[in-house]
Amino acid sequence: MRLNKNTFFNSIDQCEFQKKVIECVPQTLYKYFSIPSEDDERDKRFMQLENEELWFSRKEILNDPFELEHLSLNSASKLAKDYYANKTKELEFLCLTNSPSNKLMWSHYAQAYTGYCVAFSVEKLNNIYPVIYDDSLPDLSGSYQNFYNSIHSLDFGSCNKDVTRIIYPLISKDKCWEYESEFRMIFSHCIDGKQGHLYDSKTTGLHISRIIAGSLCSKDNLKRLNHVIATINDRRLNEYKKMVVASLGCLPPQNILAESQQLLPGKFSVVQLKQIEWNNHLELIEKDCEMSDKS
Repeated sequence: MRLNKNTFFNSIDQCEFQKKVIECVPQTLYKYFSIPSEDDERDKRFMQLENEELWFSRKEILNDPFELEHLSLNSASKLAKDYYANKTKELEFLCLTNSPSNKLMWSHYAQAYTGYCVAFSVEKLNNIYPVIYDDSLPDLSGSYQNFYNSIHSLDFGSCNKDVTRIIYPLISKDKCWEYESEFRMIFSHCIDGKQGHLYDSKTTGLHISRIIAGSLCSKDNLKRLNHVIATINDRRLNEYKKMVVASLGCLPPQNILAESQQLLPGKFSVVQLKQIEWNNHLELIEKDCEMSDKS
């Protein structure tokens, strides 16, 4: 289920927008990554993954030049338009999708199956929105003007209907992008001349559950991904042991992994390494990709 333009505006009129958004967001979301060829950039990419950090981009470096322009402002004042335009310059976006088996996404965003895809368990629903695909440009002049007149902050959770309506251009794109099935997370950061910022995934409510290597991912990069996963799992295990000691007041048992769900249910999870392949029907499937970290 996804929002369309009509259900978006109807849900606002019925004060059910947040409810409709929550209903649309799946329990797992995915992000595709390419692996840079330059050593320094590749090391930086793997280090961000190892640290479980996520890059949020400003509008100017997104690949659609019409981002945030999906609307008409026929009668809003210049002051209202300028105020809102300046506020949106503070916004940063993380673009996600709902499937790890999208052939075009593997081609376009994971460098023709040589990159990888990260699966995230969605633990918080704050600021995640399904993108609406529609070629029309709704006239939001009245909402923009009311927004400016009341000088609200961009509070997406506000019950003010005009504030919520002007979210539309932030989460809408032309129908030609529909193949991406995008969900986006939106943060706000003061303007500092940077093209975006890194955030700890814990602050976003996204929790890495598995990493899926492309079918053409090189052996060297598979080793790097395997090492990254081993580091993440070791860190999570150490953090979990500390939680057990703090909560139970005793040393963790030697077989802590086997007993993790009994000790502190839902507080420990292992990241898995998979690899994408295709079957005889040319359908993309995941297979286990277990490698020795020393291989």
